[in-house]
Amino acid sequence: MPPVTRPTEPSPREHWRSLEQLAGTPEARAYAEREFPVGASELPEGIDRRSFVQLLGASMALAGLTACRRPVENIVPFVEPPETVVPGIPKQYATTMPFGLDGYGLLVESHEGRPTKIEGNELHPATAGAASAQMQAAILGLYDPDRSPHPLQRKAASARPERKAWADFVTDWKAQQAAYLAAGGAGLAVLAPASASPTFFRLAALLRQRFPQLLWATWEPVSDESAIAGAALVAGRPLRPTYDLGAARVILSLDADLLLSESNSLAHARGFIAGRRLASE
Repeated sequence: MPPVTRPTEPSPREHWRSLEQLAGTPEARAYAEREFPVGASELPEGIDRRSFVQLLGASMALAGLTACRRPVENIVPFVEPPETVVPGIPKQYATTMPFGLDGYGLLVESHEGRPTKIEGNELHPATAGAASAQMQAAILGLYDPDRSPHPLQRKAASARPERKAWADFVTDWKAQQAAYLAAGGAGLAVLAPASASPTFFRLAALLRQRFPQLLWATWEPVSDESAIAGAALVAGRPLRPTYDLGAARVILSLDADLLLSESNSLAHARGFIAGRRLASE
């Protein structure tokens, strides 16, 4: 192997840090030959006002942190843990989530009895293994510290609702139940969200059977009432349209998010993707 030698001809490329160094001024050459900058060996004496205020603020902040600590949270373990629960090994549970007038099959991942993740069920036709952002975020509602854990009672329309215990609700309902039974449910109203659950319908039917004059009202901030009413004008009866976006070449959506917030959004998203896959000629 031949020895490595330094090239005799300089490289045509030269690196420079400033225009003065490129021009080769005496000041630039003197600065490059100087090993340490001016004043490097002189230590500053005393402290200025700005540095003093900075040190004072930092010391006060650190002094305040010394008196703070995270709250103690006690984790209650199983007294007699079930045989199927193993710490560190998650379990999958199949469930159904109502979303408007639809029901979506989901898989919930649980760690030691605590739900931690939601995914779609591959065996359910409504999800086919997918889950929307609303479905995945629904698990946060279980751990929301601002969630209302108690019933609220408002004695007047202008009064602020008061927090009551469930025992107080049961006591008040038992005291008024006899009067509502005698009146056939007149004056009693229930405000409920839209649901497609058979269990929900069965319980509502039992309540109407006991109180025939009960007012059952269903309300949703975002619903398909306009689409159902439009389908009724065309078909002569209330129907909810279903769209096959996979067979559509052009899609016109007016003030409607078909892929996220509208009903049957997961099927719309699958159809939208399937209709836009490139096919080989």
